[in-house]
Parts: sequence; C-alpha cells; structure tokens
Amino acid sequence: MTDSNNLTDINFSKYLFDIPHHFIDPKDENNIIYHPFHIFVQNQQQDAFEGCGKWFNLMKQNNPDIYDLFGITTISQIKCIECKVYHNPDIVYEHSLSVPIDNDNIYSIQDAIDLFQINETLDLNCNENGCISKFGQRSFQLFQSSICCI
Repeated sequence: MTDSNNLTDINFSKYLFDIPHHFIDPKDENNIIYHPFHIFVQNQQQDAFEGCGKWFNLMKQNNPDIYDLFGITTISQIKCIECKVYHNPDIVYEHSLSVPIDNDNIYSIQDAIDLFQINETLDLNCNENGCISKFGQRSFQLFQSSICCI
C-alpha cells in the first residue's frame, strides 16, 4: 500500500496472488498454517462474492477510512401475522457488498435494494398476549448508509 497526496493504492494482486506456501505450525506439527487467501489461484475464476468480502477485509485492515465509506446498517425483524407484534429485532453494521442479493431480474441498484427488503413468511410461534400464531413476516430494511462528501 502506498500513500500519496490523500490517495491510497492497495495492491490487491499482491495480497490475493503473491501468496506464500503453507508451513507447519511451530507449536503443533500436526497443524498446517495457510495464508488467509490460499484458495485464490492467479488467472482462475473465483466466487465474486467471496472475493469482494476478502477485498473489504483488506481495506478494513489497511485503510479503515476507505472501508467506512461502504458501511451500511440494516435492521432485521419478524412481525407476527396475527397480533402484529415485532420479535427479534437485529441491527447490524456491515459493508454494503456483504448484503446477499439474487441476480435474477435486477436491472438497477433500486431493484437490488427492493429485492433485499422483500418480506418473507416463516415459522414464529408467537405467544404475546395470548397470541397463538405460528407465522411471522421477516423484513430487512436499510437503516443507514455511510455518507461520502467529495
């Protein structure tokens, strides 16, 4: 990584392809230690989602300011179909490319966001205030994203 006049250059090829060979753990000769990116082979197709995840990990380690530009906060919760009470709220901060989306019928960023936020019905077993509903709807929402001012 080199810094020059507020610019940062991270050589991803170095981290992904200049990979040292594995070695025997000095503390345990039965354990082999691999480089974190040992699964990447130069000029060979890899899983794009996994590759993006590893790139974001590199950014997080080498330049947290860049990593923070891609942060999002999501809210996941389940609403009972009968009594409408919300269960299991979960607020998560993660990088934007960690959000799983299906690539069918996605023609814009808005399509991807809409598909991510679509509700799904699942088993709940609600027991709030005597409710005996067995189903709820899980919803995901983008709560916040990083703001970049240039």
